Amino acid sequence: MGMTTGFLYSHWYMPFVKKAHVAVVNRGTQVCTVRLGLTHAAHAGAGSDMMHFHAQWHGDNDNQRQIAEGRAIDWPIIALTGRGRFCGVHLHINNRWQPPTQPAPSWWYGAWDQKNIDWWWGEGDEKFFVDGEKFPSTFGTGSEDYVGYAWAAEPPFPVFESAYAAQSCVPIDGNGETSVVRVHICDDVPFQRSFEACIEKYKPNVWGEGNVCEYDVVVYWYQV
Repeated sequence: MGMTTGFLYSHWYMPFVKKAHVAVVNRGTQVCTVRLGLTHAAHAGAGSDMMHFHAQWHGDNDNQRQIAEGRAIDWPIIALTGRGRFCGVHLHINNRWQPPTQPAPSWWYGAWDQKNIDWWWGEGDEKFFVDGEKFPSTFGTGSEDYVGYAWAAEPPFPVFESAYAAQSCVPIDGNGETSVVRVHICDDVPFQRSFEACIEKYKPNVWGEGNVCEYDVVVYWYQV
């Protein structure tokens, strides 16, 4: 999946038996014109024998699932029942702050415990619970590791792309909209009964006067 001048494209394999459903939703007030092209072809096998592709968006305002006791820090990515394979996530972070009035002891708001503002959104560990696990069989080391740029969380921030991870959008100083992608192709996560993915979110949606940190995601998976 990606973008060219004026176009977005997605080449996920999407088998279906009788019909497919695609919805484009405008949640704003401005009228938008969208041109959508779909290409499909017959397959030699039976579509009913294949897992079907899913992509689903949700954000902070839609995130109503109750978190188990002791897991308030876990921001839900997806919770599924049935049999399938988890294939990745596109995480969008709206992290904005008002520059502090007090000077920093060193470049870029200071370092470690000598910062004049704790601006960083990352470090939250990703967790995957497979088939009702009480403890996640995947327990990552931080969101910046998950998308592939550990120890690079200092400006000037770059955009980058690779086969399975990308940072497609980020302000040069990190203050604003950040978009990261991590897809599981060679390492998709199979589940037989249930699957839950979450990521730790340390900042509240509002974390100071004029400061916000909001998440929304698109999740990709196949399911019977």
